[in-house]
Amino acid sequence: MKKLNRRKANKKAQMIVGHLLFFVIIVAALMLLASYIRNSMSGKIRQAGDTFGGGAQYNPDSSSGYYHTGTSSETTVDTSGTP
Repeated sequence: MKKLNRRKANKKAQMIVGHLLFFVIIVAALMLLASYIRNSMSGKIRQAGDTFGGGAQYNPDSSSGYYHTGTSSETTVDTSGTP
């Protein structure tokens, strides 16, 4: 009877060690991938913000608070009246 109880205890201990090892591997993988996931999410948030803001970034010295970082496509209009 003691042999049977010992076997059950060994199986239970092996199961606990197995689950603990699995948990440690998952946590280690998440820690290794944390910077990749954080940078990926930051890039997606920045891309979404650029879509809504047209590429404008905050500038505290500007009167509107924003300045455009892309290329300018402004056209100059001559209003002097001479052709």
